[in-house]
Amino acid sequence: SNDYSPTWQDANPVTFVSDRAERPGLYTVNVETGAVTDLGQTSGKDLSPAWSPAGDSLAFVSDRDGPEKLFLWSPVTHQAQKLLANTIPEQRPVWSPDGKSLYFTWNLEGHWQICRVASTGSGLEAVAPSPDDDRLWGVSPDGQELLISSNRGGEDHLYLRPAAGGEPALIAASAGDFHSAAISPALPSAVAKILFNSVPPPRALPGPTP
Repeated sequence: SNDYSPTWQDANPVTFVSDRAERPGLYTVNVETGAVTDLGQTSGKDLSPAWSPAGDSLAFVSDRDGPEKLFLWSPVTHQAQKLLANTIPEQRPVWSPDGKSLYFTWNLEGHWQICRVASTGSGLEAVAPSPDDDRLWGVSPDGQELLISSNRGGEDHLYLRPAAGGEPALIAASAGDFHSAAISPALPSAVAKILFNSVPPPRALPGPTP
């Protein structure tokens, strides 16, 4: 099976996505025993798990009710609830460092934009909306910067954007597609390092692959 998208939180086992039941679902693995637990299969796909900083809520994306939407799963009740009732597709939930808010990417009017909402589902707002496709990958340890990729200028690049809005700073240029990116939590109030992977576009001319 394909196992991917692991998320870690000290008070909980590692949670990840697997297609071992023929469709992507959420599982946990005990790192000491290797025991794997199914968090509950549905008729849809469950993707992009993200533990809250306190470990009391697991955010993920699911199309169990139609379009891909954000859900919150409780490790106490083992129940999941949809965060927002609208029908706009959502992707990649990322918690704020204080655990009070969730950032995510949604497809509004044909463009992927970054939004923020309280963990209660209130206070939904766009973060520096633009006519480009912006996708969220991470939040800095102090909550001041968002790690995003954007196709502004016609090519996909990686940026740090102020969470309060404003112009982003270019981090890495790539003419291909970013598959993942993450901010190091090594420093309490700044960005230490950024790790990412991307796939370059197909070569236009024959020749050796660099």
